[in-house]
Amino acid sequence: MTRNLLVLVCLIPASTGFAQEKSPFAGPTAEGYLLPNGWHLTPVGKHFATTDLPLNIVPLKDGKRALVATSGYNQHNLYLVDISVEAPKALATGESRQSWFGLAANQAEEKIWWSGGGAGRLHTFDLKDNTLAKTSQPEPTSGRADAKPAKEVVPAPSANTFLSGVALDEAKSRLYSLNINLGELNVIDLKDGSTKTLAVGGRPYDIVVGKTQLFISDWSGSLVLIVDPIDLRVVGKIPVGNHPNQMTLHSDGRLFVACANSNAVSVIDTRRGIVVETIFTALFPKSPEGSTPDAVALTPDGKTLFVANADNNCIAVVDVETPRQSGVRGFIPTGWYPRRWPSRRTVRIS
Repeated sequence: MTRNLLVLVCLIPASTGFAQEKSPFAGPTAEGYLLPNGWHLTPVGKHFATTDLPLNIVPLKDGKRALVATSGYNQHNLYLVDISVEAPKALATGESRQSWFGLAANQAEEKIWWSGGGAGRLHTFDLKDNTLAKTSQPEPTSGRADAKPAKEVVPAPSANTFLSGVALDEAKSRLYSLNINLGELNVIDLKDGSTKTLAVGGRPYDIVVGKTQLFISDWSGSLVLIVDPIDLRVVGKIPVGNHPNQMTLHSDGRLFVACANSNAVSVIDTRRGIVVETIFTALFPKSPEGSTPDAVALTPDGKTLFVANADNNCIAVVDVETPRQSGVRGFIPTGWYPRRWPSRRTVRIS
């Protein structure tokens, strides 16, 4: 079944224009959300309220449900959301003390892996009959006063450990997990649980599994690293824009890389290992850096790319049907800082 669904993360309502409400305080309004700088954002589409800092969403195959993971100051939650109804609602909720961006599910959508961030471990859940059951070990108790004690003692991770992106390769029965602080790729054998570690350097954030290669975005190096999954070695480094983060792979071999500090998406020809196009996503030509593209998604037919411009509070809609001839068709108003950042957040579905 073809799914033509746009799901993104943002803070309650969005758009442009100055605030009309009399309230001098930032926060929710009758029509949207008032930012601290005085701008007023108004909603587009349907919204589902979460705890703060939702970082990742995995739409499920039925096109009716999605997994949403939050990793802010308040409770870190994994939501199973019914997005098929007029008012999206949570069907189930899982919890963790620490988490981050990485989120993956198997093809059967029965097993879920969620990056543990500073917890130094991966959270695992079973998904069955619209319920989430946590199957991983309890986490160490955090230093927060409101933290609930663990039912059993679990050793704390190294102070330098912080897990970021994860990716599943079911064909090889492997799970890939990145450690952004240590610059490492952990390769977990799902058959026996053994782990191999490859030093990739930099600050690796996201990982994408290709047909014969792995692609890793390196925040600090402005690079996309190419890894041979058989020999487990870095075989290439491709320079891209500044602060590359989330990536998505087209069926024709193009890799789209959101580069937050460059107002752009770098497009890599993975067969040649070079950047063949740069798509600027700012609202105006020659805009200074500050649009902060931080997330990308392709439509199922591969003709349209959606790019979250975090600091423009919008989604750039890009025609990518013809390679090397991409063009921005327009912008969709969203909530505050789509895909991540402060205060109360919503998932926007349209």
